[in-house]
This record gives sequence, C-alpha cells and structure tokens, in this order.
Amino acid sequence: MDSHFFGAYGRWREDGRPPIFRPGPHERPALLALHGVARRLGAVISEAGPGAAAGLSRRGELALLLAGVRHVTLAGDATLRSWEPADLRPEEIRGLLTGAVGSVLAAAVERDGEAALTHTRNIELMVDCHPAAMAHP
Repeated sequence: MDSHFFGAYGRWREDGRPPIFRPGPHERPALLALHGVARRLGAVISEAGPGAAAGLSRRGELALLLAGVRHVTLAGDATLRSWEPADLRPEEIRGLLTGAVGSVLAAAVERDGEAALTHTRNIELMVDCHPAAMAHP
C-alpha cells in the first residue's frame, strides 16, 4: 500500500478528524452504508475486547468495511463530487479512506484492538454526513 495514503490519513487526524463530506439534506446511500458498517465494526471490536482484533476477519464485519470503502473509492469523480465533499478532490477522498482502512487492517494483523477501534471510528467520522450530523458543530 502506498505510504502516501497513510501520510494523508495522518494529516487528517492531526487536523482534528473532520468529515470528508458536507452534511446534506439528501441521502447518499453508499456513504450511509459505509457509516453504518463502520459503526457496527466498532461495536464488534468494543464487545470483543482489545485482544480479539485478530479474529475480526472471521466475523464478517471487516469484509463489509472493506467492501464499503471499496465501493466509495471506486466511485467515479463525478459521483464523489455529487456527494458534496468538504473541499477535497476525489483522489484525496480515496487516499484518506484507503489510508484509514489500511490502518484498520494493520491493527487487526497486529492484534491491536484499541488501534483497530480508533481507525474504525475515524472512518465513521469521515463519512458522517447524514442530516443528523448538521445538528452537531
């Protein structure tokens, strides 16, 4: 995996972990689905405890997270722009999500449940753009 993605992801965290899409009044099913999958994986990691990160691949939620990120990162530039990115170019969005999911995978391989949970929650924050997010500054 390109270390550039991890660098962009690191800078995003240093910048306060802002959503990468603007909240909007219309639904964006792919982003809502990815948000839900990240939330579910975070719950699974929390329930399993910090030592159970290595078993995530057997549970299926990790595969769903990968599929959700893949769906968003393979979307065309026009589609990504139609989802109202927060001053990011499509390639920057792809890089951030790729870096974040790569970090989740690395944490799972290293059996670091705490890091896996942190990176999973970061993906959740990245794509939190449904209308309820507008009420939270």
